[in-house]
Amino acid sequence: MNPLAVGTNLRIVIPPEFNIVKNPLTVTTQGANINPNPAWTLDTATRTISIKNVNNNYLQQFDFMYISIAGVINPSQTSKTSSFQVSLYDSSDLMIEYVN
Repeated sequence: MNPLAVGTNLRIVIPPEFNIVKNPLTVTTQGANINPNPAWTLDTATRTISIKNVNNNYLQQFDFMYISIAGVINPSQTSKTSSFQVSLYDSSDLMIEYVN
C-alpha cells in the first residue's frame, strides 16, 4: 500500500453474489492513526461502501489498516471472476490506489 496523507477516502465494491443486509450493516476500522469512527455510506445501486477520512494522521507504507464490515453474507459459492474492488482516494477524491 502507498503512504496515505491525512483524510484518505476508501471505497469497497461488493460482488453481486454477496447479500448485503442493510440493517444492521456496520463498518469499523482499527490501526495506528486510523479514525475509529469514520463516516461511511452504502450505495445500494453500485454496491459500494464509501468510507470518508479513514486516517487521522499520515500512514507510512507499511502501517496497517483493518476494516471490518458486518452485514455482508457469504454466498454458497462465487463465480471464478468474482472479487471485491478496493480503491483509495486522497482528500480531493483523486485515486491513489486500486486493488481488484
